[in-house]
Amino acid sequence: MTYILLDTNIYLHCKAFDTLPWNEIIDTTEEVSILLPMQVLRELEQKKDDKSNNTINRRARKVCAKLADLLLDNKDASVSVTMCEMPPKSGFKQGLIMEVADDVILMSAIHFMSTKPGELVVISRDLPMLLKAKQLGLSYVKITDKYVLPSETEDNEKQQLKEELHRLKMRMPVPKVAFEDGSDVVHLKKISQHETVIAEDLTEEERDFCLIQEKAVSTKERFCEIALYVFNEGSAPTDNFTAQLNLNKLKICKISHEIIYSAVPERYQSEEEKNINYDELEEWEDHEPVRQFIIYHKDDNQEDRKKYEAEFDSIIQGLHQPIYYFEIDLYEATSGSIDWELNIPALPDPVRGTLHVVVDQ
Repeated sequence: MTYILLDTNIYLHCKAFDTLPWNEIIDTTEEVSILLPMQVLRELEQKKDDKSNNTINRRARKVCAKLADLLLDNKDASVSVTMCEMPPKSGFKQGLIMEVADDVILMSAIHFMSTKPGELVVISRDLPMLLKAKQLGLSYVKITDKYVLPSETEDNEKQQLKEELHRLKMRMPVPKVAFEDGSDVVHLKKISQHETVIAEDLTEEERDFCLIQEKAVSTKERFCEIALYVFNEGSAPTDNFTAQLNLNKLKICKISHEIIYSAVPERYQSEEEKNINYDELEEWEDHEPVRQFIIYHKDDNQEDRKKYEAEFDSIIQGLHQPIYYFEIDLYEATSGSIDWELNIPALPDPVRGTLHVVVDQ
């Protein structure tokens, strides 16, 4: 068994004592146990209550809490801790006195080892403690900076550097392509085509009128327009940028339309239309009320819609701009995705992402 005597400064200025690779530090393969004199424990308790240094105060509280877990509650740890009591006054070696804390710590360990087999290694960062250990013929190790915690000043400097780096990053544009609500997923509901029912007692003219009207109404629910936007969540403008979209993984439809002017059969005329003086309708064909219908047609040739690239104006912080519109036929829609890429002059690399269109059956 090798006992390691840790100076108080090891607990306060180094990484957690129960996580350090003690076998590597003292170069041994034997089992290692930390020897904890009562003097060291008292010094830690004093530092725990000292409000003059917040960093040391915080570290001391953590160490004392961990030691309480090990010594009072017998919790498991990667290294064992063994207490040693104050040495008797008569047992102090020549040159060591009870009024000096380092002397008390060293004598507590020497007195403990006088009744225990094994080796004692003193570990410290302070030169006076290491010199006394050498004078007493004890093994000693000066802990390297590798295991030392940064000072509070260094912690603050690192935090300031992190904050400055964050501010620098936020002085750049942070663009993304999204749907109108800012999300990268849109949910649609597939609908079934319904059969048009026409009354049997209609004239041919009235039947044609009803069919055109029904088709015009059904297209409003059948074809769903989707808009894609570029959002800028950064603190700098994007400058003019290029957007590329790949819609190969999405079943969309190109929509064309034609405008039909249809004479309104009398039974479908409104009261206002029926009361209009036909002398005022000379500009209408056949002097009869007519209505305009927009009938949409699905174009199966989608090649020019699968890939899209265009240049757009700069977008400043917090704003968004539409860059593309497309139609989805809800009679035939299926789920799919859209890959996008933005080339922003202020950014070294393109920004890429994927949008998802989910069609619920």
